[in-house]
Amino acid sequence: MPSLDRLAATVDPSRVGIVAVAIDQGGAAAVVSFLRAHGLTHLTVGLDPDQRLGSLNTGHVSADALPLWGLPITYIIDKHGEVVGYITGAAEWDSPKAQAFLNYFINAN
Repeated sequence: MPSLDRLAATVDPSRVGIVAVAIDQGGAAAVVSFLRAHGLTHLTVGLDPDQRLGSLNTGHVSADALPLWGLPITYIIDKHGEVVGYITGAAEWDSPKAQAFLNYFINAN
């Protein structure tokens, strides 16, 4: 998450939105505490404690939910709201390879 936070600090928000989604059931207080403890100041965070957007439990997933093949998972969603790519596992989002990966999707449309 630190590299994702650094990426969020450098991207053009008119072209790229970076949103971390927390599925923690501890709610906003737990998420804010985590962000502060790790010095993460540039991330926008959405709360999904009921795992409606994405879920590890297939028993209560809505038809529109994103599959969580592992955590962390990153989805690339285009300007039309369609998933066009994803990566499971940690990534160094401020690395040249990650920048090239993101630029591929940014410049595709």
